[in-house]
Amino acid sequence: MISAVIAPSGLYEWLRMPFGLNNVQQIYQRMVDNALYGYLTIGEQRRSSGREVSQPVDVFTHGEPDPHRKPSVLGRRSYIDDILIPAASWTSLHQKVNRLLEFCDQWNLSISLPKSVWGRSKDKYLGH
Repeated sequence: MISAVIAPSGLYEWLRMPFGLNNVQQIYQRMVDNALYGYLTIGEQRRSSGREVSQPVDVFTHGEPDPHRKPSVLGRRSYIDDILIPAASWTSLHQKVNRLLEFCDQWNLSISLPKSVWGRSKDKYLGH
């Protein structure tokens, strides 16, 4: 996406997504999906190589994951800013949430604690 402004005093680029762009939702969704799918991929690369992995991860072709890639660690895709983390046990849920929070920190994604719901056995997701 190109949204820079050239002025006599220099080139200015947005540091955050500006209002009014038509494809903001798609860009945000792709960023979150890549973060969640990269959540598994980057972790495996880091463990196997023993070094920091800095190349960008984009596991999507035409908005869907490439078939040869592994599924999302969370077992589901996110929808805009809703992420559901299913787990068979409390320990498993704790591990998944810790890993998710680590990768949200790495990808500079923030989570609103007042809007979050943690540790429920059942919950409505996307109104269902």
